Amino acid sequence: ICTANNFTEVALLKFFDGWANELLIVLLPKLERNARRGVTQGADDLLKFGIGVDYLAPSTEAAKWARQWAEKLGKDMGLTSRARAQSAIANWLSRPGAPLEELVQELALSIGDRERAAAVAITETTRAWAAGNQMAWEESGAVAAQEWRTNRDELVCPICRELQGARVKLDRLFHSQ
Repeated sequence: ICTANNFTEVALLKFFDGWANELLIVLLPKLERNARRGVTQGADDLLKFGIGVDYLAPSTEAAKWARQWAEKLGKDMGLTSRARAQSAIANWLSRPGAPLEELVQELALSIGDRERAAAVAITETTRAWAAGNQMAWEESGAVAAQEWRTNRDELVCPICRELQGARVKLDRLFHSQ
């Protein structure tokens, strides 16, 4: 039985499934580019120690990671946040080389919370970079652990400050107290 209510729900779900696909199309190239840059940086850092890395495997993994993460972001966003963030992200990505601060400002207008917008923008670009680094390190076979590092300034949150200098194996996650 199709009532007006469940028809509206179905229509909304289809709309946001489509929106999630659009978000994937918009975000994926940016996430993939950052993850691949992370691979390159991680491999270049290893070369300083005489450790060579075949870029192909971690670069392929970076692309796979970016797709999975973009899909997760699309699914995890609430309905209201999706609609508001879509416009902000699309605007930012349509301007190649636009500073991250512009995305933060746009997200803040959309989300209504500048701190949350900054956290989302910074976290997601950093996450892609770090994932690429880790893929290069894993491919090298020479790196066994990773160390948590911050800028050690007033912008570092209490959780990250607590983790400063902590080391874990590459296949482990960092945990705070």
